[in-house]
Amino acid sequence: MYAMFNRSKVYYQEAGTGEPLLILHGWGASSETMKSLFIHFAKHGRCVKVLDFPGFGLSEPPPAVWGTDEYTEMVLAFLSEWGWKRTDIIAHSFGARVAVKLAVAGDGTKAGKLLLTGAAGIKRKSSIPLYKTIISKVGKVAGLFGPPGKWVKDALYSVIGSADYLSAGSMRSVLVKVVNENIESLYPAVKNETLLIWGEDDSATPLEDGRKMHSLLPNSKLETIPSAGHYAFAEKPEQFISMADRFFGTKK
Repeated sequence: MYAMFNRSKVYYQEAGTGEPLLILHGWGASSETMKSLFIHFAKHGRCVKVLDFPGFGLSEPPPAVWGTDEYTEMVLAFLSEWGWKRTDIIAHSFGARVAVKLAVAGDGTKAGKLLLTGAAGIKRKSSIPLYKTIISKVGKVAGLFGPPGKWVKDALYSVIGSADYLSAGSMRSVLVKVVNENIESLYPAVKNETLLIWGEDDSATPLEDGRKMHSLLPNSKLETIPSAGHYAFAEKPEQFISMADRFFGTKK
């Protein structure tokens, strides 16, 4: 199914009956990435919706350079359109940034329980070597000189870029805006019961991020999954779903 928001055509799926549950995917992923969770909870007493953020999956790109605020506004508009006054949330990676914003939006009643996994949002000290910093600064200057400068900029950035940056394509400006947002000041205001599930071998959002997030979220619990990385829900599905079921009190 599709819905419109701010001139963007957004794809979503829904299934099941019962209390609402919203599933939010991470950067570079889509609703398909979260399909096993979608199917599980739809079969076990939840009305589940999962969407493709604009710029991912089957959704159109955003009409401008969006940040987390714009993605959050979109989700809030959909919750209102769907008649969902309050929903539990499962969010992975970038989706966790949106979940946190939803938890503190307005009167703070839109979000119920939060399950955040491999959650992005902790600002780490830069460990970029000096040469990469210099290349980055040169690239920024080169980008000011029209098409030739853009070619030089892209070539330089290809040397230092992360996998997400290099594969972002037309979403590159959105990625840069999102990753430079610091949302750590919001965590103490999140009163929702929150479960953090972390793969112990997560290299994209290391376990130390989970520990720091746990220390900042006043009503949170951190559980880890050995031998799992950034996609713990896909790498160790039985362990992940068992933890999620206990948290949400899933009916069997």
